[in-house]
Amino acid sequence: MENRPTPSNDVIGGVIARRLRLAQAALTWERLWPALWPAVGIAGLFLAAALFDLFVLVPVWVHTLALLAFGVAFGAAAWRGLRTFQIPDLDNARRRLELKSGFSHRPLAALSDSVTATSDPTTLALWRVHQERARAMVRRLHVGLPEAGLARHDPRGLRAALAVVLVLGFAYAGSSWDSRLWDAFGPRAATRALDDSAKAELTAWIAAPNYTAMAPIFLAQPATAPINGVQPRGTGAVRVATGAILRVPVGSTFFARVHGGEGAPEATLDGAATAFDAVDTQNFQINLPLNTGRALSVAQGRASLGRWQIEIIPDLAPTIAFIKPVGVTQRMATQVDYAATDDYGVQSGQMKMRREGVAGDTAAFDLALPGILPKKATGTRFYDLTPHPWAGLAVVMWLEAVDSIGQVGKSDEVTFILPERQFRNPVARAVVEQRRNLAADPENRDDVAFALDALTEALAPEIDDFGTYLDLRASIGQLNFDRRAEAVPEVIDRLWDTALRLEEGKLGTAERELRQAQQALQDALSRNAPDGEIEQLMAELQEAMDRYLQEMQQQAAQQQDQQAREMTRQDLQQMLEQAREMARDGAREQAQAMLQQLQRTLENLRNGQQQQQQSPGQRQAEQAMRQLGEIIQRQQQLMDQTFQQAQRGQFGEPGQLPPPADQEALRQQLGEMMRGLGDQMGQIPQAFGEAERAMRGATQALEGQNAGEALNQQGQALDRLRETAQQMMQGFAANSQQPGQGQGQQGQNGLRPGQTPNPNVDPLGRPIPGMGADISNRTEVPDKADLQKAREILEELFRRAGERFRSSDELEYLNRLLRRF
Repeated sequence: MENRPTPSNDVIGGVIARRLRLAQAALTWERLWPALWPAVGIAGLFLAAALFDLFVLVPVWVHTLALLAFGVAFGAAAWRGLRTFQIPDLDNARRRLELKSGFSHRPLAALSDSVTATSDPTTLALWRVHQERARAMVRRLHVGLPEAGLARHDPRGLRAALAVVLVLGFAYAGSSWDSRLWDAFGPRAATRALDDSAKAELTAWIAAPNYTAMAPIFLAQPATAPINGVQPRGTGAVRVATGAILRVPVGSTFFARVHGGEGAPEATLDGAATAFDAVDTQNFQINLPLNTGRALSVAQGRASLGRWQIEIIPDLAPTIAFIKPVGVTQRMATQVDYAATDDYGVQSGQMKMRREGVAGDTAAFDLALPGILPKKATGTRFYDLTPHPWAGLAVVMWLEAVDSIGQVGKSDEVTFILPERQFRNPVARAVVEQRRNLAADPENRDDVAFALDALTEALAPEIDDFGTYLDLRASIGQLNFDRRAEAVPEVIDRLWDTALRLEEGKLGTAERELRQAQQALQDALSRNAPDGEIEQLMAELQEAMDRYLQEMQQQAAQQQDQQAREMTRQDLQQMLEQAREMARDGAREQAQAMLQQLQRTLENLRNGQQQQQQSPGQRQAEQAMRQLGEIIQRQQQLMDQTFQQAQRGQFGEPGQLPPPADQEALRQQLGEMMRGLGDQMGQIPQAFGEAERAMRGATQALEGQNAGEALNQQGQALDRLRETAQQMMQGFAANSQQPGQGQGQQGQNGLRPGQTPNPNVDPLGRPIPGMGADISNRTEVPDKADLQKAREILEELFRRAGERFRSSDELEYLNRLLRRF
């Protein structure tokens, strides 16, 4: 067995001295903490009341008495606990060390003892053995942790409850805990509104950024000024509920005005103080941006004027996506259907593209968003990209949306082959070829000018239009003598117009002018242009559409039925007039939707060459579809009249259901159409018969003044008629796509291979009345009744806004409503 060396007396003395000091400190804590616990508990209660801001809710005399009571209680508890307190001596420390170390026979006392005078060798030997054993036990000295024994003094565990309350108090106070504690010691802070000699009036509110369209949040206002028309009570300050958190957008501004009081106030945001600007000796103001932070307070000297908990709401980036595959219309326009969203509204949008697999420039085209800063925007945009140098090539296309603070949202990328116009006229093909060379490299301007000069000389007899010849000569002269950087793009545009004029005569130019007029009007509606500008652009669109239809009809004069031409013109004129009325009445988003419907109709109009291929049977089918659409529209009107009259009867107003004769006449019109189709087709769709029987039932219900049954039968008739229209349209499309009837990339119905016909439009691309074509991409286009109601509401708003006796808040509210129109 190994014998460990016995420590020397010096080492033993140092170890024991350190252990004794620690034991003495532990004994001091074990005696002092129970003695001070009552005083500490009273101080904890005071701290909790201060953190929860309870003192500002009571009058000054209550606050003062509470301070005195807390002070007296704290002093008495501390005196009572300390009067019997004694600092432990070394004997107490030795005894604690021996007990905590588990020693018996008090070895520390043995080390400090000495043997009595004796010369007995046996006694001395025993004493030395006893001393050696005591010194060996020093290695196992253990002080142990202090044990206050509060459980004996606090058997109900109130100390734990107090600790929980303090944790909640610090969490509730946040970074303003120090100012609340300071206010708890100053009774004047609780009653500053009642102290006329040093009264400070605080006016404070938070204003969100303008683009959010959110109303200001009023935090405090003097009693002499009403807030939102309501006079505040009490101290005059409008307080947010205790513990409430104000949610404000990022970029908001905290506005505060202080009148009176002593000294310059300060606004503190998460511990960072900002001094108010002095307007004069009695007035101060501050405008504090709120981009981060949670605790906001205003103080003047030692007086707290207001405290609020805020939460900054981030501004999310917008989102945008294609809602349909990118397509090509019959007029070779690229069709882009999109949907964009943003929490506070989309500022602008663009369609962008780049060459697939080729590093280089990016082309961007604006999206005409409906309305001003729409939070949800859906729409369709048509782009004539056939003049683009990348026509016929594969491109990568995507959409981008930008919000009011410049954040950009991007859609998924799609690959798309840009449509390319095929020219049949040899001169037009030659002009387009030289235009392509010039667009590929502007340094080729001299070669292009030489080639165009040779072209005009060689093919001059084939150029029928003298204006086209002059355009070519003008392009040659500009390339030779105009060395400006803008000259090449101007020539590129002119050469395209020249090629279109050579290919299609004036129709190509009229088509391009029509597209430009449509785009200009859509852009003006998107940026909320003045009414005068909208009216002017409407007139320009009217003129451009008239020119286009005139040229189109001249080319198809021998092939297209005169009645169909007039019907197309009337439909388009009616749609444009409805858009004009909507814009006048302030419904600009609906006006944009109607213009999109008009543009889609124009995009689906077939040109003269396609009309030449139309057979008599197809023209008869078109006429039948148009007639059926009129029946559907008339049945919808009768159903609306029945519903409106039935509602009036429920509210006690005099009302009469529509005459049964009108419903019967419509049924007879349907019967005549059925007989005509039977002669042509040999078989009548079953839904036709069901619609006729439902109309008969509606007539009988109207005769009996049974509105409920009449509405039921009219609804069934509408469903069967629409079902029949879809079946007829699909059958017509299938017949027109039979082998041998198509030509090129499009058949006689104007559809490309694999393209599904739209059952809500006729073969000319016009919406069938009553079919509910969703041309506006979920934007409801109001009918005449809705427009009249909107006009009445607008007139009432103008009338009330002119009544100056109304309160300023109400007038401001009316003006905000009118600004939307």
